[in-house]
Amino acid sequence: MKIKLSDVFSSPSLFLVTGFGIGLLPIAPGTYGSILGMLLFLALAHLYLPIFWLSLIIIIFYLLSYIAVQSALKIIQRPDPGEIVIDEILGMMVVMMMIPPDPKWAFLAFLLFRLFDILKPWPINQVDSKLKNALGVILDDFLAALYAGIVIVGIRLLLIN
Repeated sequence: MKIKLSDVFSSPSLFLVTGFGIGLLPIAPGTYGSILGMLLFLALAHLYLPIFWLSLIIIIFYLLSYIAVQSALKIIQRPDPGEIVIDEILGMMVVMMMIPPDPKWAFLAFLLFRLFDILKPWPINQVDSKLKNALGVILDDFLAALYAGIVIVGIRLLLIN
């Protein structure tokens, strides 16, 4: 099924998984979803919550998103449709938790996350090709976020030494 804007506003699950409709943009919806994830994380960060509470909020977002993606996949009837960008939103939020609060690190996090999300190195490519369900939609971007975060931590360690 091709998702229309009217579908997004009539279905709570489609509204969430398309990033409030951003996933319907014709060019680079995942990139725009990643930007939205960064902005949402920055909004949460301005609440000055301890890392435990910030992590808990993101975990709750993941659980809600998993349920919403399951519902959306039943409506859309295509595996991992490009219109679903909640995985990029959440992935970017995970990367942002792993970096210092500095624009240059945020920009690098964005670039690396998009690189790993698009290129899908091992085992991301295995998850993407074998899990054609809600878990697969969300997990490949979570792994891309971890890869990006690990690279940034490595770069920071090299710069410190």
